Amino acid sequence: MKGFDYRVSQQLRKIYGDEYKDEYAESMLALIHEWEQVTWHEIKPMNQKNVFLSTYSDSFVEDGKKPLETLKEFLDNYGKDMFTDVHILSMFGPNRDNDFTVSDHFNLDPSLGTWENIEELAAEYRLMFNFVANHVSDDSIWFQEYLNGISDYRDFFIEKGMIADVSNTFRPTSGPLFVEYESVNGPVEVWSTWGEGTVDLNVHNYQVLEILTQALISYIYHGASSIRIDSIGSLWKESGARNAYMPQTHQILTLWRIILDYLQVNVQVLPLTNGSPRENWNYFGDGHNEASLVYQWALAPLVLYTLVAGDTEAIESWAKKIQPASNEATYFNFIINNELLDMRAVDDIMTEGQKQKLVEKIEASGGEAVYAKRPDGEGEMLRAFRTAFFTALVDEDESRQKKFDKFIAAHFIMLSMIGVPAIFYHTLVGSKVATGAHNKVNYQELKRELEDKELGAVYSRLKNLIEARGEHSAFNPYTQQRILDPENVHIFGLERYCSETGERIYCYVNVTNHRQKMQLPPGIDLVDNKAIKAQEYRFEPYECMWLVVNQAQIK
Repeated sequence: MKGFDYRVSQQLRKIYGDEYKDEYAESMLALIHEWEQVTWHEIKPMNQKNVFLSTYSDSFVEDGKKPLETLKEFLDNYGKDMFTDVHILSMFGPNRDNDFTVSDHFNLDPSLGTWENIEELAAEYRLMFNFVANHVSDDSIWFQEYLNGISDYRDFFIEKGMIADVSNTFRPTSGPLFVEYESVNGPVEVWSTWGEGTVDLNVHNYQVLEILTQALISYIYHGASSIRIDSIGSLWKESGARNAYMPQTHQILTLWRIILDYLQVNVQVLPLTNGSPRENWNYFGDGHNEASLVYQWALAPLVLYTLVAGDTEAIESWAKKIQPASNEATYFNFIINNELLDMRAVDDIMTEGQKQKLVEKIEASGGEAVYAKRPDGEGEMLRAFRTAFFTALVDEDESRQKKFDKFIAAHFIMLSMIGVPAIFYHTLVGSKVATGAHNKVNYQELKRELEDKELGAVYSRLKNLIEARGEHSAFNPYTQQRILDPENVHIFGLERYCSETGERIYCYVNVTNHRQKMQLPPGIDLVDNKAIKAQEYRFEPYECMWLVVNQAQIK
């Protein structure tokens, strides 16, 4: 048996154990070798120029055009010098929950556009597709065929009783684990991790794993350079287990990496997991065999707290633990996305007092703290916030300029950290849209805002930062990061260093509303392209600096 064929068969053995059959490997390899005949588009490795725009497929709307057409127009006119990669949410369906209750894994929602629109986007930008592996919508053809008693779909889903003991199962929602439906054979209760409207797929059934693999490969064929695998943490279920981040889930992810690397080198795989930092980082595997990218969920609440409290202690403590995963795996950094502002990742990083400071600030600004029962049943614990990041960040009595500077400082920290940055589409105009909200933007109105000197200031400043960052190898997503611990505790500092080029950049930001002083060596500030003399430098409130000490490094 050839090397690749052997690896696939062995990986399937690891997944299914005593249930493994030789026909599993035969069928999977036949599928893969069929795809092997396809001509694949080239995907280059990521570098410091890679920045993601995260957007729904219908975020940009314009009369007389499909949303995917308008997205392309926006990117061509305003995003080409900022974004190399585009994460498109909510493409497959139709669906009822912004991409998380997909009814059709293989076909685009026709109201959004066509595969031709996707191909046009992929010709200019690297695209990330969502791959919802854990579940489908209850109106999907797979589930409807199951309810209708079609034998091919009999074991596609998990009926109550198929897994004996579910008492320890982790629940991300408060609803029942099983939802009742009416089938041709009478009432049936089906496993639903995310509640009514969604039904979990049964990957214990090899046919389910194969059809998911077929969908995954098809996304690369249609132009995806990156894949986000949604809800992967709940994919594998066992009796008596917690049923989150199971070993078999890691083995399935490894199988998919083996296949994708064989067919198309440099596909980026991003599992959507939001456990503790350690649970998330475990998806790197050995740095080569599982995730290419891992979410940094802790970054958003830590950046928010740092700038709200003017306190660098929490973010420094966390950032000191972050090291390069490998030369082909790194972190996916964001501070605003399509989810709630999740606090689970900072359970063991922020103190209760630090969390309470955020609760008070966010509730005072009209946001809401979301609590859940503790695992031991004793009281509640903070889980998330419903708030707009901008509103939570700024103070109403701050000047417009200081609000702007504070918002930019938050993004500066993200852009400085090791990893690949992702910017949510509402960020471009400093939007006050709440996290977790899906709001459409009228493209013609957006054009006016972006071209207005005041309204477009956030866009212009971010564009300048991204362009400057992209010219320097120290910001390569796989290079070293070191926390500097400045003597002034109100300045957050880190060093980025590229061993291949020798470039070293010092990143500083004043996290307070007051001027701060510190000693700096002479060099060039890349943010404002100004010379810094060897002296005690005075940072203005929320001022940011990328300092290159060796002027020969300036390109």
